[in-house]
Amino acid sequence: MPLHSHNLPKESPASQLRRNSNTCLNYGVIYSFPHDLLQAQREWYAVYGQLADRTTSSTAAQTTALRRRLHRLSVQVSTHPYWEAHTGRAPAARMALRELARS
Repeated sequence: MPLHSHNLPKESPASQLRRNSNTCLNYGVIYSFPHDLLQAQREWYAVYGQLADRTTSSTAAQTTALRRRLHRLSVQVSTHPYWEAHTGRAPAARMALRELARS
């Protein structure tokens, strides 16, 4: 039997959202994040991981540079204009952003 789109099971809303990398379904609420905000959060996790994985051979200058980058990314994420439009839901939206950035 040929496979036609009308024979396929319907895709769940969560699956549909996963295809759009800037959108997240969190506790029944759909959040759509600007690309620059999502990218900054992803970079934050990458830099945090680099700090956590640093070896004793890392120089103080390397560690300082990573800490400064992490601080700049923290400010960039926390002061992004996106949050002004989501003041009532900001904590849930921040958790959704973190979840999406880790995926």
